[in-house]
Amino acid sequence: MALMLLPFLAPGAAAEDCDLRCRTGCYGTSTADMWKCEDDRRSCVASCRSNEGSSGPGGQSAPARRAFGAIAYSAATGDHGYSFGHPSRGTAEQVALGHCRNGRERARDCGVLTWFWNQCAALAIAPDGSHGADHAPDAGTADRAALRVCAGYGGVGCRVVQRFCSR
Repeated sequence: MALMLLPFLAPGAAAEDCDLRCRTGCYGTSTADMWKCEDDRRSCVASCRSNEGSSGPGGQSAPARRAFGAIAYSAATGDHGYSFGHPSRGTAEQVALGHCRNGRERARDCGVLTWFWNQCAALAIAPDGSHGADHAPDAGTADRAALRVCAGYGGVGCRVVQRFCSR
């Protein structure tokens, strides 16, 4: 999974600022991990640049509204939680973890599988317990990405059990 570093944009951020603000830190060693990291960076830069043109009072650029979301999952119980539309990554992750921990089995091993902003996300689970979550600019792409992650962990018969968008 890739981790994007996304500080809030200052009004009037220049295009080169988007490149700087959207640097990513990648975890994993496979080629697929590196491609995912690069896709996340490109998505961040595109979103950042598209928000630069929005005007606020006096014709100045308005800061981008960030709507964060997250998916949390318990491998022990299969409980999951999600959140969307939150003002910060931390809030989105805490809400998702809270929903997971308060599921039907009261899971204690919930962990955040993915977090995102202004995108869609999906969680896929296989009958054997394999699971995967991912995010993308639209719901269909997020579904396919989550199914690929689930299958990448050995899941056979993965299916999307949750999807939502945070905009």
